[in-house]
Amino acid sequence: MLSLITDIPMTTLYLTRPQTTLTADRTTFTLHYHHLITGRYPISQIQQIICFEGTHLDRRSQREIQRQQIPLLQLDRTGTICGRWNPPIAPLNRHASPSSHLDLAQWLAQYHLKEAIDLLSNLQGTPALAATRRVLALLHDSLNDAETLDLVRGYYATATAYYDRALRESLIAYLLQLNGSRPLMSLSQLLRVSESLLHHHLQLSLSRAYLDLNLGYLHSPTDCDAPLVCDAVAVLRPAFVDGFVWRWLHRCGGGSRTWLGFCSAWDCQPLLGDRLEELVHSLSRWSDRTT
Repeated sequence: MLSLITDIPMTTLYLTRPQTTLTADRTTFTLHYHHLITGRYPISQIQQIICFEGTHLDRRSQREIQRQQIPLLQLDRTGTICGRWNPPIAPLNRHASPSSHLDLAQWLAQYHLKEAIDLLSNLQGTPALAATRRVLALLHDSLNDAETLDLVRGYYATATAYYDRALRESLIAYLLQLNGSRPLMSLSQLLRVSESLLHHHLQLSLSRAYLDLNLGYLHSPTDCDAPLVCDAVAVLRPAFVDGFVWRWLHRCGGGSRTWLGFCSAWDCQPLLGDRLEELVHSLSRWSDRTT
């Protein structure tokens, strides 16, 4: 269950099969399924661990995860993040100055809308798809005239509602065409797991850039626990969550219709690492320029 990531400089150990237990000694992680050993992996090669619901970490593996400073992400049966442990990082206090919040929010919202429009242009047509693209284009242009942060957030929320509805209709229509080749996972699970993985990667990257995760521009602390991470997810979600699920449904074969195959394919998306690094660098530049 070891997934080697090529585009991101990280090696990930996925625990996806229920009733799998991870144990450890000082040098090796060992996977057990019932009473069978299903894999051994040098701890030095593991840079993060992703656990699905139904898997278990014994006390020794938990101690080694903390001793080796290995990020840990836990997902529930819906694919939602239900637990995480990240190595301690110095105080996160880099952020854009208040005078730039509006400009940064406009930039993030327009970035998100451009990505959303591009994806909808590639999806199979539904009655609402073309109309949704026109609405998103109108909202994109209207953002230039938004004079308050609340107005930008309102445009973003409206755009997200239109986009999510059109996206789901298109993906459901595509799933219906697959008939017997549909995956066992639900569409909601596929989207949620993808988004959780993206959220995890972005939280680690933004933290390592010492950016203040609690200060968002499209999201507020009442929307989510780490508003800046949610902002970044919004920007990259159309390409690397929604677009990925659509591409995976189109290309997946029988052997890859497992959570391990799905997550491994997610890790290996072309340009994922570059785009993630580019976004973090852009947010860092805003902070450097305005604080």
